[in-house]
Amino acid sequence: MRDSYKLKLELLSEGIDIDDRDTKALNNNDFLHNDYITTSGIEMNYEDIYVTVTINKSSKYHLIYDNSWKIIRDSEVIIDNVKFLFPPMYASKKEKLANGNLVTEYVNTHGDRIRIQPIGGCANSCRFCSCNDKSYIKYDINTLDKAFKIAKEEGKENIRHVLISGGTPKQQDYDYMTQVYTYFIKTYKELEFDIMMAPRGFKSSKDLNDYKYYIEYLEQIGVYGLSINIELYNDEFRKKYIPQKNEIGLQNYIAFLENAVNKLGTKRVRSCIIVGLEPIEDTIKGVELLCQIGCIPVLSPYVPKVRSYQNSKVYLDTMLKVREQAQKISNKYNVPLGPLCKQCSYNTI
Repeated sequence: MRDSYKLKLELLSEGIDIDDRDTKALNNNDFLHNDYITTSGIEMNYEDIYVTVTINKSSKYHLIYDNSWKIIRDSEVIIDNVKFLFPPMYASKKEKLANGNLVTEYVNTHGDRIRIQPIGGCANSCRFCSCNDKSYIKYDINTLDKAFKIAKEEGKENIRHVLISGGTPKQQDYDYMTQVYTYFIKTYKELEFDIMMAPRGFKSSKDLNDYKYYIEYLEQIGVYGLSINIELYNDEFRKKYIPQKNEIGLQNYIAFLENAVNKLGTKRVRSCIIVGLEPIEDTIKGVELLCQIGCIPVLSPYVPKVRSYQNSKVYLDTMLKVREQAQKISNKYNVPLGPLCKQCSYNTI
């Protein structure tokens, strides 16, 4: 593993310190992304690596400005040319729509991707996610489109693809979500659209025939990729941390993913696995299960709602072991670890 990549994992593990005096050199009033717990912090790039890092005043790593931005440790320069991916202006300026709500309630931009969030809050109660802290609400498609146009105009030629994700809908709102997918994919054909969702069909979350027809429909309207996240492999931890998703069943997740890979191909179907909640051996079993069916595994580090750095060394060791073992499995099955987009790897291992 390259030293520069290991540094990324160390930064994910323990964050970075930045002096208030140095932040003035950014010439930006708000350089911190304030989104989900896994997408908030300083989003930066060095060499070919993208990473979002939280601020930790006790970190051994420091960001300093000396003609260029540098990462130092023990007064030694580790990286001497750090670049920042600032939040969009509509986020930093807290731009609002005519209804008085912030644009960021509906969309956000990270790198070359816009994320659309059709549902506020979530129907599920996953214990590690901040999405369900909000009340459940279904956003009007016209309102979503107004917010999306603002993000698209600001990004202009830099925006390459779009992710439709956010909270899981209630089953009675499945038709609404299908309308959202259809509207945006058909209206903005120049962009690649990925959908992140739990296994589902038109009406059911468990009917395998419904899965097949729904995936066929998504392909017909022009979806580019699907992210169906198993998140955890161990049944005990699935029951504890993702009870509603566990009710769907891991076997149904795999059935949906197999159908999707058969229809769209390996490079267009991925699944996140959370690293740091269940035993390493279970996480690795999950990686192998995904690779066996041709689905791209994405290693997503666990970020607690209340961040603590007391166990950063243990956490770093976990990430290193999982990454190394997952890479061997990836090579064995010739299925790459994701995400395939470099800029979208800022919060993955």
